[in-house]
Amino acid sequence: MVKVAYSTCDPYDGICSELFKTDGYRLGGEGCGTIISVGEGVDKALLNKKISFHAGAWAQYKSIEVASSYFMILDDSQDLSKAAASYINPLTTIGQVEFLEKKKAKWFVADAAASQLNKMLIKLCRSHPSKFEPICIVRKEEHAKILREQHGIAHVLLQDSATFVQDYKAIAAETKPLVFFDCVGGGSPAVVPVMESLGHRGVTVIVACLTGKPVPVNTIDMLFNDKSIQPYLIFQWIADVTPERRQEVFKQVADDLAQGGKLFATNFTQELTLENWKQALTTYHE
Repeated sequence: MVKVAYSTCDPYDGICSELFKTDGYRLGGEGCGTIISVGEGVDKALLNKKISFHAGAWAQYKSIEVASSYFMILDDSQDLSKAAASYINPLTTIGQVEFLEKKKAKWFVADAAASQLNKMLIKLCRSHPSKFEPICIVRKEEHAKILREQHGIAHVLLQDSATFVQDYKAIAAETKPLVFFDCVGGGSPAVVPVMESLGHRGVTVIVACLTGKPVPVNTIDMLFNDKSIQPYLIFQWIADVTPERRQEVFKQVADDLAQGGKLFATNFTQELTLENWKQALTTYHE
C-alpha cells in the first residue's frame, strides 16, 4: 500500500478525463509516494521506500501489486514534491532515444517542441553519444525564443507561419530527418507536410494527440516510400523491455532526480490539493 504524496495534471490526464467518463475510473496518470505496508510474502525492505508509479494516482492511497506493477524506487533523500512527474515523461524520452538509435536517425522532428516532454527529450539527446538533433515546431514565438536561447536549437519553426512549408522543406532537404515525433495530431498545419517530407522508410511516431483530431494520410506516399505510422505508449514500452532494462532505466531516472534533475526534472506551474481536482482539470483545459 502506497500513501500518495503528489500526482500531476497534464495533457495525458486531460485526454483521459474526456475519454473515460465512467464511474470507477480513477484519473492521475502518474504519481509518487511512500510504501506504508506490504502484504504477505512481499519483501519487508520495501517498507518506507519512496516510489513513483503510473495510473490511478489521484487518491490518498494506492494499492500496488509488486509482481505485476512497474514502480520506480526513488532515492531515500528524494523530495517527493519534485518527483510527481518522474515516470511518464522521463521514461517516454528514454524510449524515444532508443528508437532514434535503432533508426540511426541523426535528425528528427518534434512538434509541441516547447512542452515539458520535448524539452526533456532535447536534453537527453544532447547528452547521448550520438548527439541527436531536433527540428522543432511550436505555436508561439515566445516558445521559439526559449528553444533558441535556452536550448541552442538551430531549427525552430512556427507552425502557423505563412512560409512554414517552404521553410521546413528547405531544412528537411539539408538535414534529411527520418523520424517525426508527433504530439499534436490533426488540425495542425504542420503535421501532414512533415509526414510527407520524411525520407524513404521514414516513421511518424504518435506520442500524443493534443488536438484529439485525426490526421489525413497520403497513402500513395506511405506505400511507395515505405513509410509507416506507429503508436508509442510508454506503458506498453515499459512492459515490453526486459526486467533488467526496466530496472536500468528506473535507476537512471531516480539517480538523476536525486542529483538535482539535470535531465529529468519538471517545472510545475501550480500546486493544488486533491479535493480541488476539478479545478486542476479546468486550469489545464484553459
